[in-house]
Amino acid sequence: MATPEDLTIRNLNGNWIMNKGLTGVIEPILKLQGISWLLRKAMAVATLHINIMTYGTTELETGEPVTNIDFNQSTAGKLAGTTEKRTLTWEPKEHKDYIFGEVQGRSQFVLGSVDKDGHIRPEFELQSDVDDAQEVKRFLRGETLLDSREEAGFICEESNGVWVHTFERSVSSGWTAEQIWGFELIDNKRHFTRRVAVVNAGRRYLCVRLVFDYEQPK
Repeated sequence: MATPEDLTIRNLNGNWIMNKGLTGVIEPILKLQGISWLLRKAMAVATLHINIMTYGTTELETGEPVTNIDFNQSTAGKLAGTTEKRTLTWEPKEHKDYIFGEVQGRSQFVLGSVDKDGHIRPEFELQSDVDDAQEVKRFLRGETLLDSREEAGFICEESNGVWVHTFERSVSSGWTAEQIWGFELIDNKRHFTRRVAVVNAGRRYLCVRLVFDYEQPK
């Protein structure tokens, strides 16, 4: 179902399911990250469910409030679940699971800036090391689709907009994954989306948009 209006990027609490019909093809992305053929095929056919919990804590050293986002991911198949814990301070955090191995990542909220057409887009410093940096950033900002066609992109839901920006690097393989999270209108329905750019150690990159439906509590 479409996302209720009371759920925002600052409050993603609830259960979500990946919309496989609207999400781009993920198998080539997983291959670029060095995921095994067997695991890639299992993930490609599995239906991904995510429980998200957003909550606040206090930074011990500074006393400043901190937003945390926990992802508990599971599938309807035989794949084991995984958990991601993100702290939105842009401080490096380590994470390890059986799919992606050991990863170092950072996460933060970012605000928006007005583009040449008057749209407010997420503004951030691109971390991905690619030759086509401008095209990758335009995709992540929601300016274009995968085929480079221009589109409306993310909804600006606050006066200056707010999105989540994440960047992960594989400790063993060297690939990186950069993401912008927000909400987009797709077929006139509001969906939580994650735009992703993955770059391998050879600087080859692929992009994909992940689209999620909100699961109404039973």
